[in-house]
Amino acid sequence: MTYPTEPQSAIGQTLRDRCDREAVKLALIGKPAGVDQCVIELERRGFCDSYAWSPPIPVPENAVIQSSSPQGGIIQFHKGEVIRLYKRWYPITIQTIPL
Repeated sequence: MTYPTEPQSAIGQTLRDRCDREAVKLALIGKPAGVDQCVIELERRGFCDSYAWSPPIPVPENAVIQSSSPQGGIIQFHKGEVIRLYKRWYPITIQTIPL
């Protein structure tokens, strides 16, 4: 007996084809204790499970990320900081944030 590689509905559409969704990626950057505390707090508030985050990844000392947005902004990494990553899927919506 063979099993399908994708979950399917009664009409044969794969889950990916039935759900329009978009990935949003989040990054937490800071000292390990602070980043871990933030992950725990997000789990307590029901945002995500703590095990779904990546393990802490050391960041290069004095590395810089510069934003290309009109407001600008620079993120500078410091010695001993880590980054933890998380990806969450959201349905595509036409809702907008009022300005």
